[in-house]
Amino acid sequence: MLLLRSRAAFALALSLTLLGGQRVAEAQTAVGVVAGKVTDRGTKGPLADVQVQVVGTVRGGRTGADGSYRVTGVPVGTYTVRAIRLGFTQGVATVTVTAGGTATADFALGAAATNLDQITISATGEQQRKREIGASISRIDSGAFNAATVANFSQVLAARTPGIVVQQGAGTSGVGSRIRLRGVTSINLSNDPLLVIDGVFANNSVGNLTFGIGGAQASRFDDINPEDIEDIQVIKGPAATALYGTGAANGVIQITTKRGKAGRTRWNAYGELGQQSTLLDLDQAGSSQYGTPLSGDALRLVNYRQIGRNAAGQRVACSREAQVLRTCVTPDTLYRNSPFLNDSPFRDGGNESYGLSASGGGQDVQFYFAADIEQDRGIFAPNNLGRRNLRANVTANLLPSLQTVVNVGYLNSTSTFPQNDNLFAGTLSAGLLGGAFDCRPDTRTAIAECNAGNDSLSRGYVSANVPVRQYFVQQFNQNIQRLVLANTLNWTPSTWLKGTLRTGADVLRRDDNTLTPPNQVF
Repeated sequence: MLLLRSRAAFALALSLTLLGGQRVAEAQTAVGVVAGKVTDRGTKGPLADVQVQVVGTVRGGRTGADGSYRVTGVPVGTYTVRAIRLGFTQGVATVTVTAGGTATADFALGAAATNLDQITISATGEQQRKREIGASISRIDSGAFNAATVANFSQVLAARTPGIVVQQGAGTSGVGSRIRLRGVTSINLSNDPLLVIDGVFANNSVGNLTFGIGGAQASRFDDINPEDIEDIQVIKGPAATALYGTGAANGVIQITTKRGKAGRTRWNAYGELGQQSTLLDLDQAGSSQYGTPLSGDALRLVNYRQIGRNAAGQRVACSREAQVLRTCVTPDTLYRNSPFLNDSPFRDGGNESYGLSASGGGQDVQFYFAADIEQDRGIFAPNNLGRRNLRANVTANLLPSLQTVVNVGYLNSTSTFPQNDNLFAGTLSAGLLGGAFDCRPDTRTAIAECNAGNDSLSRGYVSANVPVRQYFVQQFNQNIQRLVLANTLNWTPSTWLKGTLRTGADVLRRDDNTLTPPNQVF
């Protein structure tokens, strides 16, 4: 009896499963089409690039050049269709979709001179009007910086929204800036804002060099390609911690990358060339002169040394020791010399950048693909920066009620840094601390040799017998490989219910290399 009941229960369950699967299949095939045309109410002509959305579903489309649109895969039922375009009134229509049928909804939009509410994207991915959100949010649109020349993401943030302080770390290529949204909030913890890229918590480290190059640091903020950014939102208020947790105590920078739009494939190519050079007048700073002081930038590049005569009438260098011992009795000549002119560490640098992107798609799948190559050559001989960026963003409507958004970004970066800034062994520091002509501190009679330009001497740099090329033969390299993945699933089972699932990862590989060749460096 027990066996018969078990078999009967199994047969009943199997029948219900097959019946349920058949009904699901029927429900999935019970779809129709919403189509129509959008025109200008004043001119009666077609309107292109009008966003048409079937309210309560993930289905939507965009009108073409002839003003027509077509939205496929709409489940059977009665819906509200909305047509929106900037500068025109909103169009609304109600349609009933039947299985295999086509519901028609035409719109005639009139010009509108009203101000539109700013739309922000919250931590949950929802779009809300700015005035309905309690947090202090500033928005930077891509149109605000794409028209300008920006070298990195830090320059995008600078002076474009109140409350953001961007402090440039150094003039070296590849060195990042310090970004502060709410000032300094901690003495020993990080004060950097939280970075969110397409809903994924991303690496925002600034101090990430194993070796020391004088206090300057690279920044992971600048790994982001400004050309791929669609929208930036900066959250500065206390409500940021309610949305993102305690990690947002220093504020949040939320980045949304570009996505494709339904329609013909749009291609965009760009190129940039530039040159970098020092503005200091080294010729003026290095000319010989007697007793006449300089001022401004030239003065900071000049080393002075006084020549006097001792009691026997012989010319001697008036060092500090000589002045204390009063062996230098009568001042005779004031020599000045610029080490940067004798053995200059500067060169003409430059930067070049090239990029190509494509976006488009149909009603079910939209895409955005982009590639960027950047090469930066600093004004110091060993300073170089090379970046390669790849991005692929795809939006697909898997089912009438299910949409997925996949964002993939890849970076390959190589940076070469010089010893500089606040470093005693740095090139600029050694030049500023050097003597006017006393190339060998232990020899006070080397005036003639220095004036003759003996290459075996340091020619004014602080370390004896060290030409500039020995500073540059040392290598300080950082190689970065970074992959940022984000996936968002939007499920809309009903017009009054919507669910969002977001997953992602930020994978970073960093290699820091230091090389000091043997028998080539002091």
